[in-house]
Amino acid sequence: MNTYQDADTERRLVAELMMRPHAIDDVGELTEAHFSNEGARVLFGAWRKVAARGGRPTCGTVAIELGSLSAEAHDLLMQAAELAPIAEDLPALSRHLRHLHAEAELDRALRMAFATLDGGKDPGALLARVDALRAEITALEGGGADDSLVVVEGPDLPHPSPVSWIVEGLLRRKTSTLFSGPVRQGKSLTAEALALHVSIGKDFGPFPCPTPHRVLYLSAEDPDDLTGDRMRALARGLGLDGVPRNCLFHFSPHKIDTAAGLSAIRRLIRDTRADVVTFDTLSHFHGGDENDNSAMTPVMETFTALARETDTAPLLLHHHRKGGSNGEGGDDLDRSRGATSIAANCPIVISGRRERYAVRTKYQEPPPFALRLEEDDGEAPSIRLIVYDPDDAPESRAATAEAVSTVQRLAVTAKGGAVPREAIAEILGVNRNTVSNRLKAAILSGVVKVERGLRDRVFYRPATPATCQT
Repeated sequence: MNTYQDADTERRLVAELMMRPHAIDDVGELTEAHFSNEGARVLFGAWRKVAARGGRPTCGTVAIELGSLSAEAHDLLMQAAELAPIAEDLPALSRHLRHLHAEAELDRALRMAFATLDGGKDPGALLARVDALRAEITALEGGGADDSLVVVEGPDLPHPSPVSWIVEGLLRRKTSTLFSGPVRQGKSLTAEALALHVSIGKDFGPFPCPTPHRVLYLSAEDPDDLTGDRMRALARGLGLDGVPRNCLFHFSPHKIDTAAGLSAIRRLIRDTRADVVTFDTLSHFHGGDENDNSAMTPVMETFTALARETDTAPLLLHHHRKGGSNGEGGDDLDRSRGATSIAANCPIVISGRRERYAVRTKYQEPPPFALRLEEDDGEAPSIRLIVYDPDDAPESRAATAEAVSTVQRLAVTAKGGAVPREAIAEILGVNRNTVSNRLKAAILSGVVKVERGLRDRVFYRPATPATCQT
């Protein structure tokens, strides 16, 4: 049995019971024997006795029932008395505790059965107990027929909540957002600026954030003093006197793929009542092989389950793969490092570099955005982060015009009037992805058409056929 997880489950369950006096039906077949923590077992037993008599098992009546408390039980009782309701799922919590207990009992029964066999005796009764325990564990893991086999009729399928979006296009409740970019290109700075905007309910450039929300920033990469200096500078850049209380920080990584780590993250979210949880960076919060889909799929599914369970919007910071870390072409949304399951399990993906970030979601088509920093190194340093549309900047319009002119000029002599992307890139002195970015606005406006040839080669042609000038 994992004693850390077991003790934590017992404390949470007892604290919640004290806030829900008539929850006896929710704990099902849970008994005092399922508890390993002495204080939790004593409190649960007293709570059961008061409830069984039809009384109201509050902190006071439980204390009266106990008469004198052990120090551990007293501390638990005081903790329960001070807690506000924490909206735990009591049936699931009770089932989880019984599951842990059954696993420990199974381990003991198996050891006894093997010892009996070694002694030449018939372990029939013990093996029957083993089979019963295995059946119990299977039932508990399945959650029972009522939990695991729920069927929803078509007309009853839920509609998206109008308040699902925290930052429209970027952060959505119950949904993981992957933020991928090259190393040392300002991902943390951008995520910290986004946290400030969310905490005060300020739009992040073209992305609306109508109301303030609480942000929990889990930082495992930068030291706390560096983060503090940067956050204060960003706050001054927004005209704030300091970092808002809605921004909360924690500087110890917890592995989400371990029982202790997941429990710690859950407690942090619950205790801070966070709406957005930033993980900086993803690699510090799991122990899996990032290049292995079979290892990363359960990790990413745990993030998804955590988002749904806590009604939060996780923001997962991640690095580009090395081959594309310093290249151009920020609209390439498939550059995130490691297994494809990382991005595949995130309904929202932000990818690129400071000059251009592209956004892909399953819900809408958000615009790209770019960032510009204005820094003041005076006595009270400030960083003003300006979010703007990269396609509307003067330099972007000029680059697009140059690319369109190149297409029109080369189309005169190109076979069939279709110009290969490689030829345009060679003349402009850029890579192929940059050509795609520069021509995107022209394609959307109908000035240029895009075609694909053999082996996925990309060609461009003017919408109006080019003619040879004589």
